[in-house]
Amino acid sequence: YPSVYHRAVVNKARHRLSVAYLYGPASDVRIQPLPKLSDGDRPPLYRAVTWSEYLGIKAKHFDKTLSLVRLNDNDKDNDNNNNPLISGVRRVDKTKSINVDSNTKILAAFA
Repeated sequence: YPSVYHRAVVNKARHRLSVAYLYGPASDVRIQPLPKLSDGDRPPLYRAVTWSEYLGIKAKHFDKTLSLVRLNDNDKDNDNNNNPLISGVRRVDKTKSINVDSNTKILAAFA
């Protein structure tokens, strides 16, 4: 499935270790971009969904999950929950490192 661009720091003296993370939020939690990461110039790329809705879409459409919650360029509303299968294509043009708080730094992608 499509994944975000990322980097891994490797060590020539040791093998790389990957860990599966099997914990998720409560089923009614809304998953959406942080408000401070999007505005009129950088709209969200994906609509808000609950964790339960995301897992349901993933169970039914496994490798297409992200494209099915992706917003169209015409869809500026991040709260369109009437249609669970909104899709569209948007190219990532920029990335920016953003400090969320003193302990958290994220890499955001913008169209």
